[in-house]
Amino acid sequence: MRERVTWQSAIAFDADDPDAGLVWSQRIALAADASPASELRLRAALVSALAQGGDQTGHTERNVLDVQEAYAEFGPANAFMRVGRQEIRLGSQRRVAVRDGTTVRRTWDGVRGHGAQGAVMLDAFALRLVAVRPRALWTSVCIVGPALSALDQGYWVYVIADACGDVSDEAHARAMDRMVQAGARPLTALQHLRELQRDWARAATYGAVTGTAMAHGGASGLGIIDAKSILGADAHEG
Repeated sequence: MRERVTWQSAIAFDADDPDAGLVWSQRIALAADASPASELRLRAALVSALAQGGDQTGHTERNVLDVQEAYAEFGPANAFMRVGRQEIRLGSQRRVAVRDGTTVRRTWDGVRGHGAQGAVMLDAFALRLVAVRPRALWTSVCIVGPALSALDQGYWVYVIADACGDVSDEAHARAMDRMVQAGARPLTALQHLRELQRDWARAATYGAVTGTAMAHGGASGLGIIDAKSILGADAHEG
């Protein structure tokens, strides 16, 4: 576990708050390795990260352990196959690039085969990059760019914060901060849905809206389900 506390006066836009630039960061990593047989190795690793403070104290990382690695490796060290979630590290060499450089640490799901004989080494991959939020847009790229451009052109910009993600919770939070600082208005998907409905007496869209909320609205959807179970399936507002 690593802990870090930093303070930067440049962050403290509010001069009346002496702790505005204070940031506390925490990173936890738990790993276990086992070799039940001479040519069988098992590894599992969990990681978590949390950051609090700074000029946006409302943003707090979800300090939840997530699976970084979980794989089984078969064969000797010079000729093995690894199956499961894994990091691919090849020293100072990139996997595919026009120049050499340190490989960025990423987690992948799939199979890796490795063979080495003297100075010759061969690696074969059949992998899928693990997405922080599958099928989501990268907040810091796909959302920040168009949002700042629209704001610069005088448009009002509303960002649905839980409909996009990034390579980490920290990256998503800082991207949201950047857009809010520039004037964007953040909201959630469920909040946006309800603003479109505006009035539960609008019967034409009531069924579609409550159906979407029950299917995807979490605790809010459960509340609608409970209400209908108490009042009857035909109960409605207005």
